[in-house]
Amino acid sequence: MDILRINWLTMHYLSQKKFKQDLQILLLAAGTVLALFLWQGHKGFELWDEGYLWYGAQRVMVGEVPLRDFMSYDPGRYYWSAAIMGLLGDNGILALREAVAVFQAIGLFIALKLLSFNTDRPKQILLVLGTITLAVWMFPWFKLFDIVPSIALIGALTLLVQQPSRRRYFLLGLIVGLAAVFGRNHGVYGVVGSLGAMAYLATRRGDAPPLPIPCVPWPWRVPFGQVPPIEAARGVLLGLFFIAIVAFGMLGVVWAICQRLRNKPISPVLVASSLLALPYAHSAYSRADAVHLAQGIFPFLIGSLALLANQPAKVKWPFATLLCGASLLVMLPVHPGWQCYATQQCINADVGGSKLAIEPGAVNDLAMLNKLADQFAPGKQSVLVTPFWPGAYAALNRKSPMWDIYALFPREEAFELAEIERIKSAAPGFALIIDIPIDGRDETRFRSTHPLTYQYILENFEPVTGYRQESAYQIYKRKETGPAPRTAP
Repeated sequence: MDILRINWLTMHYLSQKKFKQDLQILLLAAGTVLALFLWQGHKGFELWDEGYLWYGAQRVMVGEVPLRDFMSYDPGRYYWSAAIMGLLGDNGILALREAVAVFQAIGLFIALKLLSFNTDRPKQILLVLGTITLAVWMFPWFKLFDIVPSIALIGALTLLVQQPSRRRYFLLGLIVGLAAVFGRNHGVYGVVGSLGAMAYLATRRGDAPPLPIPCVPWPWRVPFGQVPPIEAARGVLLGLFFIAIVAFGMLGVVWAICQRLRNKPISPVLVASSLLALPYAHSAYSRADAVHLAQGIFPFLIGSLALLANQPAKVKWPFATLLCGASLLVMLPVHPGWQCYATQQCINADVGGSKLAIEPGAVNDLAMLNKLADQFAPGKQSVLVTPFWPGAYAALNRKSPMWDIYALFPREEAFELAEIERIKSAAPGFALIIDIPIDGRDETRFRSTHPLTYQYILENFEPVTGYRQESAYQIYKRKETGPAPRTAP
């Protein structure tokens, strides 16, 4: 009985200790996200990708279904956002950012838990450095629905690698499925990582998935002498990060398999991160810029920090500090809080009922939209803004007359004819075409990707001037002989 009592007391002590550690990590994650939100939650705004998420969340709140009723990503992010916005009773941009902040806190908590995995007393300094490093890469905020799934997949794979069991296989499958609900690409990456984990557990070798290499900001392409030294250093580090995520995936998998074949211990977090590094490199290399790198870098970051956690102090602290400093140098300049601080040009403006500090260009764009709506589409009359700026509908709280709210890709004739019928039914008061070529290619302009819709606008609307000087903004009002305006629901 004494032995049983001792064992019970020991387990109780360990569980209490683990609970306190988890609570500390949770408070660190939540506190970090709260601090970031207070710093820059009211700063910055863009009508493009941010508006794409905002509009989708608004439409879900009124009962529409993503993909069926409007162009969207996979539905998880919209239902998550709409659920929390509904609890807050607010469909504004700040409510949306608060919903994403909750998601971010969950992701950061999981990541910090991984850094303390199999460690009785995680080093507080490493946790702080890790928190800064991970948090600065959690950008842009509206892409956190593509960042947090990668962290959750690392966590699920870590548990499986540590101790395979039916329960943990089920958990992994559940996490992969949930990740796919937020983005089908995450489901694919999760499946690839899962297969890799099974191969690793069976000590079988496998080939790494091939990677298409687009125009990448390689470090040797930095225009030294033509940019300030700090920008040159940032360019070099950005290129090195792109190299590092691939090298880490390849070398990490090889090292993990070699260690397993030798029956030597290796961190499950490192194994899980290595297995997901190459699949998520696909996301990072899809457009090869800092924003897309942030969506694919977390397996590398978590794996590197997990590797450093078990190194001697003379290795751990210099390299952890270097990784943190490099992350800050690369990513801090793209955060809106830093941009507003550095440029001192942000202007307070009303964005769909929320007060934000945003850059002057966005202020002018919103002012133009409000002026056009007041003059040509009063009340709740429909408006047409294409091919970008889905945020215009969210800011004006109007329903898009088109399903294709982000009209970037060429469409078949039948699809365009259906879109034209939707526009006819909605009878928008004005049409705004953002005539900007993607990557400088004229074939990506709206007139090329949607020629029938473009021709319909030219035939049923007439151009107006005096709102913006930029030639990229083509503004049209509905012809007086056209159908009578209708109020959008």
